[in-house]
Amino acid sequence: MEQQNEKVTTKIFNQGLKLLNNAIPVKRIDILKSFSEETVSKAWEVFCKFISKNYYSGKGTTIPKFGVFTFTANEVNLEGTTNQFQRDHKARKPVFIVSNDFVEKLKPGQSTPNGMVYYNQKQNNNMNHVKINYAELAYSLNIKKDDCFTIIDNYIKYIGDMIVSVR
Repeated sequence: MEQQNEKVTTKIFNQGLKLLNNAIPVKRIDILKSFSEETVSKAWEVFCKFISKNYYSGKGTTIPKFGVFTFTANEVNLEGTTNQFQRDHKARKPVFIVSNDFVEKLKPGQSTPNGMVYYNQKQNNNMNHVKINYAELAYSLNIKKDDCFTIIDNYIKYIGDMIVSVR
């Protein structure tokens, strides 16, 4: 399996060089198609499970140049309550905050029933965040870290390209 993935990586690299030499831009979908559909699907599934696992453990997930999966701040209502455990035990809602680096002209914000609330992302010292670990994802998929990064990175950028083409 590993030799096959090395061949795929070498093939992608050679195709990239050929396209670069011909001054034809590389399309994200072509890079993704160089991997089997099953590998791409499993990589995306493991990526989503990694984020979900962090949510269940009360942590957010940071994905550079994509965004942060985190929680809303706790709503604290002190009216009529002196028991801090009862008072502070409010459920937080999971949210995704898009990065400024993801798609140009797409502002970070949160969707609410009243529309989008835009804001600049700030460090949240009350919330633990885990940076995406491509080595862990690759290990669970039994592929090389570089291949896993290539698949996830190009899939995310493909989503960004689709957003740009719709706008």
